[in-house]
Amino acid sequence: MLKTIKNPKIGTQYAASIDIGTNTVRFLVGKILPGGDFKPVQCGGAITRLGAGLKDTGILSNDRMNFTVSMLSGFLKEMELFALESIFAVATSAVREAGNGNEFTTMVLKETGLSIEVIDGREEARRMLLGVFWNTAADRDVNTLALDIGGGSTELIICRGEKGLRFYCTQLGVVHLTEEFLKSDPLNDADLARMQTAIQKEFGEIREHFHGDLPKQMISVAGTPTTLAAVHLKLFPYDPDQVHNFVLSREKIREIFEELRAMPLGERKKLPWLEEGRADLILPGTQITLAAMDAFGMEDMMVSEYGLREGILLNGLKTK
Repeated sequence: MLKTIKNPKIGTQYAASIDIGTNTVRFLVGKILPGGDFKPVQCGGAITRLGAGLKDTGILSNDRMNFTVSMLSGFLKEMELFALESIFAVATSAVREAGNGNEFTTMVLKETGLSIEVIDGREEARRMLLGVFWNTAADRDVNTLALDIGGGSTELIICRGEKGLRFYCTQLGVVHLTEEFLKSDPLNDADLARMQTAIQKEFGEIREHFHGDLPKQMISVAGTPTTLAAVHLKLFPYDPDQVHNFVLSREKIREIFEELRAMPLGERKKLPWLEEGRADLILPGTQITLAAMDAFGMEDMMVSEYGLREGILLNGLKTK
C-alpha cells in the first residue's frame, strides 16, 4: 500500500526510513528540515510475514525472505523519484532472533544495495518513543504506557514524553500467537482460553516488573490499534488523519473483539476496513491490548499512527 502525500520539488533534500518487522515492512520519505526534523511526503508498506514459522523452525523461510526482498525492491524503486540523501533501514524481532538473520540482511544488500541495521528490543523501544511523541495530542508530562504490538514481539514502555522510565520486551507477537493458538475457525472458547492463559502468564510478570511506575495514560502503536480504530470508524479507504490520536475505550475494544471473533476468517477478510493480511492477526493483537489495559487499569487508549518508522528517520537525521 502506497500513499503519496506531496510531490517532490527540485532542490529539496529528502531522506527515508524502512522498518522491517516480523509481519510488515513499512517505509517513509521525509523532506529534511532544520534541526534534525522532517516533513512526511510519502509513505507505504506491505504485510510480508517475514517471521512466519520462525517460532517452530528458528529460521526465516526462503519464500518469506524472497517475498520481503521483492517488496523492498519495489519500495526502493518508488523512492527513486526523490533522489534520497539517506535511507535508514532497520530490522527488528524476526531478523534479530532468526538463526539465518545474517543471511537475510546479506541477501537484501546483494539484491538491492540496502544496508540493514538490526536493533535489539530496547533500542527499538527508544526509537518508537521518538516517533510517538514527535506528533501527539497526549500529555507529555505524565507517566504513559506505550504499547507496541509487533508480529514477533511486544514492547511495553513506561515513559514520560520521549524519556523511557521502565521497559519490558515480550515474545507475545501476533504472528507467533496466531500460528500457535488460532486452530479453530471461528475461534472457539477452548482455543481462546489457551491463548488468554499464555498472554496472562506473561502479563503477570510484566505487572510485577512495572510495580511503582504506574501510568496515567496509554498510547498504542502499530497495526493492531490502527486496525481497531479503522474497524470502529468503518474507514474505507484508510485515513491516517482520522486514526491518529483517536481514543478507544476498553469496553469498545472488547465489543470489537467479540464481533470479529464470531466471524469465520473468510468473512473477516471481506471487511473493507481490515487491511489485507490482518484478518487473523487482529484477534491475538486485540487480546494483548486488552491484557495490557486490564493489567494497568486503563479505561481507554490513544491510537498513534506514528511510531518506529518515524523514530528511525528522526534518529537517523539527528545522528548522521
